[in-house]
This record gives sequence, C-alpha cells and structure tokens, in this order.
Amino acid sequence: MTIDLNNTRFLKNTTGQMLAATDYQLGRANALAGVVGSQQSTQLYTRNNVSSTAGELTTELRFAIQDGQRFRAAISELNSDITEGTEIVENLLSQYHQPRGQRTLRFGPQNVPPSGKEIAVVSDQVANTCISKVTKFSQINQSSMARSFGIIEKVDGLVTGQVNSEQRPESYLRQLLNS
Repeated sequence: MTIDLNNTRFLKNTTGQMLAATDYQLGRANALAGVVGSQQSTQLYTRNNVSSTAGELTTELRFAIQDGQRFRAAISELNSDITEGTEIVENLLSQYHQPRGQRTLRFGPQNVPPSGKEIAVVSDQVANTCISKVTKFSQINQSSMARSFGIIEKVDGLVTGQVNSEQRPESYLRQLLNS
C-alpha cells in the first residue's frame, strides 16, 4: 500500500509540474504574440534559413495558445483526479494501520470493517486507475503539446534574435506586469 501511495503522490507531483510548465509556455506564447502582434503583418523574421512573416507567426501562436489552453484545462482536471486518488489512498493507508475493530471504513452491504487485504486491493485499484488516467492523457495529448511547444520555440528563436531589447518578450511581460 505504501507503493500505491508513493505512486499516486508521484503522479500528483508530476501533473503539478506539467501545469507549471504549461503555464510557463502559455506565458511565453502570450508575450511573443504581443511582440509579433505589435509589428506590421508583413514584417519578415529570418533565422537559420527559416523565414516567416509577423502575420504567419501570429497565426501559429494563436493556434499554440488555444491548444495550450485546452491542454491546461485537461491537465488541471487530471491533476484534480490524481489529487482525489491520492487522498483516497492516504485514507485507506491510515485505515489499514488501525486494528480491524477500530476501522471506520466500510465496504459493501455487510457494514463491517474491511480486512487489510480488502483495503490493499482497493488501494491498488485506485492507484492503477490513476496510472491509467495519466497514461491515457499522455497518449492523447503528447504530440499536440509537443507541436505547440515547438511553435513557441520556433517563434521565440525567430523573434528574439531580431528585435531590439525593448521589443523582446521579457520586456513586453515586464510592461504588462507594471501596468
């Protein structure tokens, strides 16, 4: 059961880190969109034989931001599910360590305290459900987010090298924060 608890805590921590990383990427994308959006749509950005206009970059960033927002909502929901699963496993573990007669937990229609084995089986089922949810989530969202993060990296590389320091994304973010 300790393994189940460690697994669900690890998943909870991982989904929390995914949320933080997504928030960071969305912040970068929004800052880049502010920089690119302030340029004429025909402004050309070139780096390492890759060229795009400000209009094209704005369109790509819009897609990356929308996709990132959908991903963030999905990861937030997954994080809530994993947090709930972790709390269930923590409760099961605390019940497991109590003598059977003192357990407040009840399973099924018998209304009797469950055995340690019954608690372990349910704990394992909850942990496996959490792992399954994360696996399914990764399969569904991994390529989409890699594409969106790739767009953000591409735009950052094109834009940051060609604008003066006052127009860089970090300056734009500072302006937003100070206003």
